[in-house]
Amino acid sequence: MILCGGAFLALAGLLAFVAWLDWRNGRVVLKVANYRLLTCDAENPEELTEQILAALVENSRFGGGLEELTEKHYQEAMAYFVEEAEYFSLSLSDYLERFYDSSEEEFRRLTKESARQTAKEEAVLDAIAKEEGIVLSDAAFKERLPAYMEDYGYTDEQKFLREHDEDALREAMRRDLVMERIVAYLKQKWEMDGRYGEGIYGTMQRS
Repeated sequence: MILCGGAFLALAGLLAFVAWLDWRNGRVVLKVANYRLLTCDAENPEELTEQILAALVENSRFGGGLEELTEKHYQEAMAYFVEEAEYFSLSLSDYLERFYDSSEEEFRRLTKESARQTAKEEAVLDAIAKEEGIVLSDAAFKERLPAYMEDYGYTDEQKFLREHDEDALREAMRRDLVMERIVAYLKQKWEMDGRYGEGIYGTMQRS
């Protein structure tokens, strides 16, 4: 069949639209929340970071690519628990019942939920890093490495790097850097305003 004129243009437009939809739906983040508008009511640094991250996730929109990233985190988490169960010579179901007082079905459900939240948090921070041009230098990697080693219980740097994916470590550190810069920016903005101001967490005057 030969198409000509308007019919050809219509088909070309339809194919382009379908291709755009495939690309759009394959993305993890469709729209990133504007962190510059956030207002939180926490003074504790850890709580402040948690509120900001929760707000970023809540006010961002995600595409179909999120499910692939969620599945990756889910499989990695479950592989760990399967390995732990094997270490104790237990089935996964018995291991979860004994150590977590949970059925396997419920545990898998909660793990999937946690994996989805982690995927959203990482995707949003990665999108902001790309948007703002935030990169982790080699010097910053070296500077942050001892804290990561301490968290994982290592004292030997070479052993730690042999047993952990350096690219994954750099990605995690870059996300830490993104959060630090967002928190620093918002704190400075709030100080200049003289208050927390109105935002998605309401209004709260500084004490």
